[in-house]
Amino acid sequence: MKVIDCDLSNEKELAGLFMGRPVKSSEGQVDDICIYWQKPHSKPLSELPGLRLGTYLGDPNVCGIRLPALFWPMLQAEGTITCDLTIDAMRFELQVAAVEEHYIISIQRILTNVVQKEPIQATMYNDFFTNADVGIVFMDRNGLIKEVNPALEKMTGYKAEELVNTVTATTLRVPEVHQRQMTELLPFISDKSLTGEKIILAYLEEKGILKRENTLLRKDGGQLPILSTVTKVFNRTGGCLGFVNYLFDISELKQTQAGLFKANERLTLATQAGKVGIWEFNTLTKEYTWDEETYKIHGVSPKEPAALTMSYFLSLVHPQDRDYILSKSKEVDEKEFDLEPIRIIRPDGKLRYIKYSGRRLYNNQATLADVIGVVMDVTDRHLAQLALTQSEKMYRFLVNNLKAAIFEMDLQGNLIYLNSFWKEMTGFETEPALGTNCMEFIHPEDRPINSERFSSLMSRKTTEVRHEIRHRTQDGGYRWVELFAKLTLDETGQPNGSIGTLYDISDRKRIEEVLSESEKRFKAIFNSTFQYMALTDTAGNILEVNQSSLKAGGDTYEEVAGKPFWKMNTFKLSPHTQEQLLHFFHSAANGQAVHREVEIYNETQQCHTVDFSIKPIRNDQGAIVSLLTEGRNITQEKNAKQALLESEQRFREIAENVDEIFWSRAGDEAKFLYINPAYERITGQTCQQLYDDPTSLLEIVAEEDRPALQRLLTANVSEDYSTELRLKVKDGSFHWFRARIFIIRDEKGNVRRKVGIAGDITLQKEKEMLLTKSLEKEKELNMLKSQFVSYVSHEFRTPLTVVQSSIELVQHYLFNANGSNLNEQYASKIKHHFSVINNKIQYFTNLLTDILTLQQIEIGKISFFPQPTDIVILATDVLNEFFADRPDERFAELRTEGTPRPIMLDEKLITRILINLLSNAFKFSNTNPRLCLVFQEQQLKIEIIDGGIGIPAEDIPRLFTTFFRAGNVDGIGGTGLGLQISKQLVELHGGYIEVDSCENKGTTMTIVIPSLH
Repeated sequence: MKVIDCDLSNEKELAGLFMGRPVKSSEGQVDDICIYWQKPHSKPLSELPGLRLGTYLGDPNVCGIRLPALFWPMLQAEGTITCDLTIDAMRFELQVAAVEEHYIISIQRILTNVVQKEPIQATMYNDFFTNADVGIVFMDRNGLIKEVNPALEKMTGYKAEELVNTVTATTLRVPEVHQRQMTELLPFISDKSLTGEKIILAYLEEKGILKRENTLLRKDGGQLPILSTVTKVFNRTGGCLGFVNYLFDISELKQTQAGLFKANERLTLATQAGKVGIWEFNTLTKEYTWDEETYKIHGVSPKEPAALTMSYFLSLVHPQDRDYILSKSKEVDEKEFDLEPIRIIRPDGKLRYIKYSGRRLYNNQATLADVIGVVMDVTDRHLAQLALTQSEKMYRFLVNNLKAAIFEMDLQGNLIYLNSFWKEMTGFETEPALGTNCMEFIHPEDRPINSERFSSLMSRKTTEVRHEIRHRTQDGGYRWVELFAKLTLDETGQPNGSIGTLYDISDRKRIEEVLSESEKRFKAIFNSTFQYMALTDTAGNILEVNQSSLKAGGDTYEEVAGKPFWKMNTFKLSPHTQEQLLHFFHSAANGQAVHREVEIYNETQQCHTVDFSIKPIRNDQGAIVSLLTEGRNITQEKNAKQALLESEQRFREIAENVDEIFWSRAGDEAKFLYINPAYERITGQTCQQLYDDPTSLLEIVAEEDRPALQRLLTANVSEDYSTELRLKVKDGSFHWFRARIFIIRDEKGNVRRKVGIAGDITLQKEKEMLLTKSLEKEKELNMLKSQFVSYVSHEFRTPLTVVQSSIELVQHYLFNANGSNLNEQYASKIKHHFSVINNKIQYFTNLLTDILTLQQIEIGKISFFPQPTDIVILATDVLNEFFADRPDERFAELRTEGTPRPIMLDEKLITRILINLLSNAFKFSNTNPRLCLVFQEQQLKIEIIDGGIGIPAEDIPRLFTTFFRAGNVDGIGGTGLGLQISKQLVELHGGYIEVDSCENKGTTMTIVIPSLH
C-alpha cells in the first residue's frame, strides 16, 4: 500500500466520501462499482442527487457522472485514478482507490487555484480510517503498534492508548495459532534461523504482503475469527515506513460456513441412507454437478469425465431412450418434472434403470436459470414391475387357453355339469358320469380331505377351496389334479351347490421337486458371461459344470463331479497351471476374487490362453458357500493383437519405401506423429525438423499455395479432402504435388488422426496443359462448325422457301385459275406429287430447325426464361391447338394428380417438349395417348404414355443420341433429333427424362422437373 502524497494546485472542499464493491465481468475485469457505504452525517450532493447507497458509479442516468473513456481499464491496471469533472459549470475532483477487495471514492469540489507546497495525507483515506468498519493497525518496522482505528478498538476491547507504542501485533493473536502460522511461514523466508515475530517481519520485508485467515485475541479473552491483510507503507520517496494491517470480522461467515457444513453433512447422510443422488444443471455453462451418490448410481468415478456435459450424460443413456431425454429437456413450461425410468449403460457395461425428477428454477425475467433434481436407481423395482406385468400377461394367456375340466355339483356332491375336456383328461364319458357323486372319482386316501374342504365351503366357513387330489381315470389309474371350487347361490342367497375347475398337474408334480433344486444351480452357473463355467465348493470340488468346460477336455460330468476342478483333463498337460489354480481356489475360499490369465496345453502341445476368474458366492449370513469359476478362451484375441503389431511393422516397411510423402498428425494438434523418409529424399529437409517445428513445412511450399496447405492440414470434413500445390524439391525447383488427407474418427465421431499422402504429379500437370490447349483448339473448331451450320441453314431455307412458293403458285394456276380444264385423272396424280413435294419440303425444314436448335443448345445461345407457369392450362392449349382435329379422330387424354400449382417453366421450351413427345406417341401407336401431370411436394412429373410398338431393349441406351432411330421404326418418318432436343431442353430446367418401354406393348416417357427450380 502507498500513502498518497500529492501537490494540490487547487483549493478543494470535500463533497462526499463513499465505499463500494467491484462489479466484475465474466473475464474478471472491473466494469463498475456498487456504493455500499457513505460517510455518516454527510449531506447528499445537490449537484449529484443520484449518488447514494445501492447505486452504481458507472450509471450516468442515475448518478449523473460521465466518466472518461479509459476510466475502468486504468483503474484495473493502476488500482487508483484521479480525474476532473464538470457538473453544472462547477468543477469536481473524483478520486477512486482500491483497498483490498473494496474501493474508496472521494468527491471534492474545486474552489480556487492555490499552491500548497507541503505534502498532505489524502483526506479520503483519513475519513476511511476513522469511519470504516474494518480494523486498521499501523506498525513500525519492528512490529510495534503505532496507531489503531476505532473499529479495531471495538473488535479487541482495548483502548488505543493500551496498544499504541506499548505492544506488538503479536499481543492480539492467540498464541498457539500464532505459533503454528509462524512455523508455516518459515520455509518461505531466506533466514531459517529466525524465531518468533521476526519470522513475520522477515516475510513482510521479502514478500511485501501477508494475507490469511487468523484469530484475534480480545481483551476479555474471547477469540474472534478475522481475515488479516498486512502490507508495507511507503513515504513519497519510496522509503518503507512500516506496515498496515487490515482486519475484517468474518465471524458471521464462519458461523454460516459451519452451519452450511452441518446441513451438507445431514443432506449427505440422508441421500446416502435413501440411496438418492442430487444433481444440478447450469444453464450458463451447460454442465451438470453431481453429488457422490449420483456418481455411484451412474457407475462413474468423479475423476473420470473431464466435464459433465449433456453429451457425456447422453453417452451413458441407452440409445433407445436418448430421444425421450432430449424431448423432455426441451420442455421448459412445467416447473416440476418427474420422468419415466430410463436405461443407462454404465462404463462397466451394466444396464440399470434410473428415475429422474426435479424442478426448473427461473429468474426475475422468467428465463430458465437452473435445473435441480434427484435421481434414484429403480432397477430392482422396475424389473420386478416388468416381471409382474409379464406374469399377468402370461396368466391371462393361460386362462384364455386353459385346458382344464370345469364341473358343477349340487349340495350333495353329485355332478350336474362336466365340460368336454373332462373326458379328454379322465377318459370317461361325460353323460353317464352326470348324477354320480364326485367321491366316486377321487382316490380313497384323498376323500377325507376333499370332504372336509367342501363341508367348510357349504357351511360358508370359507368362500373358496383349492387343494390337490388324485382323480381316477378310465384305465384304472389316477392323475394328480388341482381342484378349485366356489359356492353357488340361488336367487335368495342360499347355497345351492358349487362350481369349479380340475387342472391336470401330474407332470408338474413329477418335476416340481427336481426343478426347485436344479433352478438354483442353473442360475448360479449360467447367469454369467464367460464361455467356460463351473460351480465348486470352497475346496474347489466340482458341483456343476457346463458342457463347454467338459468338451474342452473331453470329460463327462460323471468323471469330474466331486473332484477338484484342476484335475479336469483340460489341465492335465499343464502342471504349472494346476499349481496356479490350486492357489487361486485357496485365495477365493478366503473371500478374495481372482481374475488372471492362464495357459493350458492340448495333446498337440498347442498353447491356449484363458481369461480365468473365480468369484466367491455367499449365503444370506455372508458366509462363503461355493465358488463360481469362469473362463474364456482369448487365444484368438491375443493372436489378433500380435497380428496387429506385425501389420503395423509391414505398414512401416511399405510407407518407408514408397515414393509418395506420407504423414500422420494428431486429431486437434498441429504436431506430426509420423512422416516417412520420402520427405527427406524429395525435399532435402529432415523429418526431425518437421517434428520439432511443424510450420517449417510452409518454407518449401510455394507462397501462393500456402493457404491451400493450411486448408488441407486443418480440414475436418466427413469425406476425404485433396488439393494440388507446389513443393520445392531437393534441386531447388518446384514440382506439382497432389496431397490428400484422410480423417480417422473414433466411435463417437471425434477426430483421432489425420493421415495424409502427397505424390508428384508434375508430368501429369504438363499433360493437362497440353490437353487444355487441345480443348481450346477444339472449341475454335466447334465455333467454326456452329457458324457453318447457321450459314448452311440460312442458305437452305431460302431456296426451300422459293420452291414452296412456286409450288403453291403452280397449284393455284392449275386448280383454282379460271379456265383450268385438267383431266380429272391427271389432276389427281398431279395433286399427289404436289403433296409429296410439300411433305419433303416440310421434312427438310423441320430437320434444319432441329439441327439449328441442337447447335444453339450446344453453344449455350438458346433463350431460357423461366417464369411461374400453370402447366395444366399450358398442356390443355397444346392438346387443343396441335392434336385436337386429327384425321384419324384420335386424341390425347389429360390427367392430373396432386394439387396443381404454378411451376417455374419456360413456356416456349416446354411446349416444344410436349409437341415432340406427343407427336411420337401418336406416330408410333394406334390408340389414344395419355398425358399425366403429377404434382409432388418437391417436383413436377410429366408422363406421356402410349400403347404402341414400343422400343427394343437394346436400343434404349442410345435413344437420346443424335440422329438415332430405333430398329423397329422402318417406314415411319422422323429425323432422330426430337428426343435429343427434348432431353437438352428438360435439362435446362434442372430436370431429367426417363424412358420405360416394352416392345409391342407401349412406351412411357417421364419428365421430372424440380418444383423449386
